[in-house]
Amino acid sequence: MLRVRHSGPVEEHQGTADGPALAELLRLVRRDGEIDPRDEHDRWAVYQAALARADVAGPLLAATVAEPEPALAVGVAFAMLERLPAVEAEPWVRAVPEPEREKVRARAGDLAVLRGRTPVDAGAAEPEVAAWSDWLQRRLAAESHSAAVLVLLEAHGRTRRVRGLARERLVRSRRAG
Repeated sequence: MLRVRHSGPVEEHQGTADGPALAELLRLVRRDGEIDPRDEHDRWAVYQAALARADVAGPLLAATVAEPEPALAVGVAFAMLERLPAVEAEPWVRAVPEPEREKVRARAGDLAVLRGRTPVDAGAAEPEVAAWSDWLQRRLAAESHSAAVLVLLEAHGRTRRVRGLARERLVRSRRAG
């Protein structure tokens, strides 16, 4: 898992494009002069290049704090949360605008549950399944190696898609085992 080292206080979202944070990120991913920083599609391409490199996580965080388009900031934060341990989520939650923070914080919580419920020996209780988001139920149905979790999702998953995927994975694992 990626570790992000940053010193000082966690910055809050500022929402200014074309600033020094993006310029530094452009330089680090060797894209300076190649993009129009006012174009969100160009900025997203830069963020994707940065997401592929662990060595630019700090500058990526600074650029995310300065990102004026909330959807881009959330997209970057979601991608980083997938790569980071749960204890390092807060800077990425605070990097997005206030109205979006709860969504990012919820995803961080979902990812913590996902990581705990994917091992073969993971367990879960029926009331937990009802509290899981649709996104988390889909990911667990697709990724969990725990028969106990898959049985619960097959019986209590919120959508037909989740229940069917859990059932399909249980059948496959029984045939293989």
